[in-house]
Amino acid sequence: MRTRLASRGRRVLRLAVLLLPGLLLRAVLAPYTCGSDIAQFAGFADTTLRRGLRFFSYSDGSHAAGEGWPYPWPYVYGPPLAVTLAALRILAPTPVTKHWEGGVYHVYVPTDWIVAVKTLLIAFDAASAVALYAVARLLGAGERGAAVCMLLYFYNPLVVYVSSIYGMFDQVALFTLLAGLYLLLKGRRIPAFLAAGLAASVKPTMAVAALGLLAAESSRGWGRALKALPALLAGALLPYLPFALADPYGVAVYVKAVESVASPSHPEPVAYSFNGFSSIAFYAWSRGDAGAARAALAAWPLLFAPLYAAALLAAGKRATRWRLPASPTPPTPLPTGG
Repeated sequence: MRTRLASRGRRVLRLAVLLLPGLLLRAVLAPYTCGSDIAQFAGFADTTLRRGLRFFSYSDGSHAAGEGWPYPWPYVYGPPLAVTLAALRILAPTPVTKHWEGGVYHVYVPTDWIVAVKTLLIAFDAASAVALYAVARLLGAGERGAAVCMLLYFYNPLVVYVSSIYGMFDQVALFTLLAGLYLLLKGRRIPAFLAAGLAASVKPTMAVAALGLLAAESSRGWGRALKALPALLAGALLPYLPFALADPYGVAVYVKAVESVASPSHPEPVAYSFNGFSSIAFYAWSRGDAGAARAALAAWPLLFAPLYAAALLAAGKRATRWRLPASPTPPTPLPTGG
């Protein structure tokens, strides 16, 4: 027992040493940089504190000016983020200031709000790195291989940018999904799919990845996947329940807002395009060819749907190599005397 605890302590110490430089780098960058998302998060948080469970009635952005949001962007995330931002806003209440000057829109975000939000994001960055290490070990990567996976994630410049420079909360949803994968690999099926569903509740686009875990479970039979589906749905939908009971109309407004941003479009500038379809659409639209732009946007579901279906099938087949346990891993019995 003591040997096992000592070994675990040494492992924790090694992980801490590997992560410490990355944490220091993030701490240096965090207070002095900020993207527009953190400014908008302040508006979301203020409305959540002001409106409570009726927050989703204001989520489409049509009340942005009246609510003091710096931008008219809708809230298209799940309830966990709204509640978390509201809690952080209590700790860091300094208002975001904004004004037009010389035809330029200026937005100033207070340092206390930047630090409050980024502290949470950086914490989940580190937690995601550790979760990735744990998952890699369960998949047979070994101590060194798992450490390499962790370091490739944690010191990736884009990962540092997302959490510590611009300030986006993708790592919160990522950690929740990785926790679900870890639990699934340990044989804890119900908590695994609750966590995967919660990841989709944090950020609805994570539903695409959460279904990948369901596909992995189907490798042991579709019956098991169907039995896991209620847990997945519960994790995804239960956080919405208090809002739905208090304000059904607000949830309908929120659903329309999510649908509006889920539809492909031609973003401007093109730097905001993250896939080939929207890039082609932007190019056609910028040249005045609206018909070609509409055609490019209409084509994406025709290709995405079969590719996504193929990816889910591949995930299910590959999961047969994971050797998923049939039940939770039993604890190792302690030696007895005699």
